[in-house]
Amino acid sequence: MSLYTDFLKSPWFRLILVLSVIFISLFWFKQHSKGIGFQSTQLTTDYPAYFIATENWKFGNNPYDQTHVKQKSEDLGISYERHRAFLYPLLTVYFFNFFQTKSIFTSQVYFFIFKTVFLFISIVLFSNYLAKEYKLKFVWIFFFCLAYSLFFSPFTIDNISGQINTVVMGFTILYLITFFNFPIFAGIFLAIATFLKITPAFLVILLLIFKNWKGMYAYTFSSLILAIVMFTNFQLQWNIDYITHIIIPFSGSDLVPILDWPMAIAYNQSIKGIVYRIFVQDFSDPHFGTQAIFHSPALASLITNGIILSFAVAFVLSILRTKRSLMIDFCYAYTFLVLVSPLTWSHHLVVLFFPIVTGLFIFYNQDKVSFILILLAGILFSIEHTYPMNRIPRFSWLQYHHLFASTFVFIAYTYFLNRYNVDKSSKIYKLLS
Repeated sequence: MSLYTDFLKSPWFRLILVLSVIFISLFWFKQHSKGIGFQSTQLTTDYPAYFIATENWKFGNNPYDQTHVKQKSEDLGISYERHRAFLYPLLTVYFFNFFQTKSIFTSQVYFFIFKTVFLFISIVLFSNYLAKEYKLKFVWIFFFCLAYSLFFSPFTIDNISGQINTVVMGFTILYLITFFNFPIFAGIFLAIATFLKITPAFLVILLLIFKNWKGMYAYTFSSLILAIVMFTNFQLQWNIDYITHIIIPFSGSDLVPILDWPMAIAYNQSIKGIVYRIFVQDFSDPHFGTQAIFHSPALASLITNGIILSFAVAFVLSILRTKRSLMIDFCYAYTFLVLVSPLTWSHHLVVLFFPIVTGLFIFYNQDKVSFILILLAGILFSIEHTYPMNRIPRFSWLQYHHLFASTFVFIAYTYFLNRYNVDKSSKIYKLLS
């Protein structure tokens, strides 16, 4: 034991740690930057949507108008693709303007570098927070995060798609770690995340549960300021288009706004996605078939709402009945969000990286059932969703392994929290006390 302890305190151990960080970081960069480079002529799938929207804004054109998107694509020599429609809050163009250059290829490299650095910082901050909260070893959490990030397929998909989800997740991690000690900053960070991508607004529930009124005031005030900026610096019609063509349709439509793709598209890893794929005929696509197993839109709506309601009841009962644990509730809320959202692409699931890591470290010695479920989810997330390359001609459960992984995470946290409620003498109770 003394030799082991001496080694951990030796300069050789610190040197090994530094070299390991460098090696893993470089390997991560290489693995996740496929096709992205200063000399590359290969566009990521979705980054052109941000680039074109920012250019349209600069020239006074409506970023949500597909006519302008098509025209600007031609002007910039970028192939027009309908899936490159801009579906984000208007303030997103301010953020992407920092990376804007004359060359979209250079721009996407700058963005990728920023995402990589921001993710690394998020991992460091998260590892430190988890270690302090639950008296764990920072170094093991940190290295596990680095290693697992190499295999966590939503990161890969988010990067090769040129998406913003890793950045938004980073701001929610800042929200988490400043929640109690710096509530004003927590509210500001959550507001920024919300105005980059609206879904993090759901995490305001944590401010209410913990009665963090300073954070709530900061979030409300910051959101009000950002909303004023959005409505005064962009044309009124653009704001109206965002609300009427994107926000409202997302809430109740069976089609993806602007794109007019069905929610039943196999890439949608949400509850609504799989139920509508079974019961509602989708559009013609050779990669995942065109026929529902049993065509009944009314039944699809009933089943979807029933499942979501049952998940919501489980979530509310679990999160309100337990002794407060910010880390657990943060992970639980994020998991619930991706399941009940009408549209959850695989790259949206980057937000489940930290709930999985948290579950693995906390559940290991506390609850074997929850640990096994989290472990299974972690393995499933290491398998990349291959739509549309999988060529599965019709409905297949294999197309929804990320949905099952998300469900496993949700069940694990639900089971963990409710076991703690039932047995107050258990290790779980003492852990959260």
